[in-house]
Amino acid sequence: MKIRVLKTIEGAKEAEGLAVVIDVFRAFSLESYLFAAGARRIYPAKDLLRVFRGNYTSFALFFRMIIYLHWHVRQTGNKERGTRLMIKLIASDIDGTLVKEGSHEINPAYYDVIRELKEAGIIFCACSGRQYHSMMELFKPVADDIYFIASNGTVIRTRDRVLHSWKIDPELYLPLIERLRTIEGAEIVVEGPDVSWIEGTDTPIAKMMSNNYRYAVENVDDLTAIPTDNIIKISVHHPNVEKATRGLDQSSRAKNLAMTISGAEWLDIFAKEAGKGEAFALLQEYLGIGQEETVYFGDNLNDLSAFHEAGVAATVANARTEMQDAADIVEHSFSDLGVLKELRHILDLRKRFEAEGKK
Repeated sequence: MKIRVLKTIEGAKEAEGLAVVIDVFRAFSLESYLFAAGARRIYPAKDLLRVFRGNYTSFALFFRMIIYLHWHVRQTGNKERGTRLMIKLIASDIDGTLVKEGSHEINPAYYDVIRELKEAGIIFCACSGRQYHSMMELFKPVADDIYFIASNGTVIRTRDRVLHSWKIDPELYLPLIERLRTIEGAEIVVEGPDVSWIEGTDTPIAKMMSNNYRYAVENVDDLTAIPTDNIIKISVHHPNVEKATRGLDQSSRAKNLAMTISGAEWLDIFAKEAGKGEAFALLQEYLGIGQEETVYFGDNLNDLSAFHEAGVAATVANARTEMQDAADIVEHSFSDLGVLKELRHILDLRKRFEAEGKK
């Protein structure tokens, strides 16, 4: 299901499929355009439960149909049902979703909204292909208030402790490194829970990981000489990474590994049991939160598995086409603070709903 948020008469002219009119003062003028566009019937908000037979499979419908919940509380006094339909966990990718790829600058307003989410009883989780150290530095002002899914879903943790992690089988590591070295122009970053290893000290990739991403980096002469018992992820950086790594997943050893595009120039390799979706689902179980009570924001293919584990899958206008096609909601681009606006919208609706329930 794809949801577009349109406004005024011009928005009504573009509407197709199911259209939900929120502003009652404009409802009658908008209805004429909706009928002209082919609408067969218009339902009052109070009839939506009957229309959908109670099947609220997406919280996006809840947010866009908030009028119905207000009516339900008034008519039945059953505030519990409305409360159950509230979001309890929001997770978001970072690069390309909240910030520019490789940037370590985030709009401080995100810190404020994360604090507000916590006050409203909504948990926020940063979910990224980045190393935990990089994520913690980016979210340092609110690091005590959030959860982290780091290294492309191979680590789940808080600031104080690791809740779960997945490691690459040591027997797979050395053959994989040797294979990656055959890819012309590829740069390799090997990651442990607390540090990343890169060959060389003055290479472009070493500078980028240290200066841009703010990774905790250990420079080594040979990646095959590092300890192999605690490796959680191997990243390949290449200007044309999809073409350069084509066929890599066809090797006999690849069946025990997951490989996913995680950025414009990045491929991540990790244990097959891991991934953002698997980590997001495990975090829900740990917190006792249902899938239907969650939202996930992401922009790239490594976020797709998390889309499948979320009540609402949301993306941004600059996301890959595949992600926009898979998302329930497409927000403004990261540069236009699309996620920030949606988080504020969620908070606003929560406050309005709670206020209405007290009447």
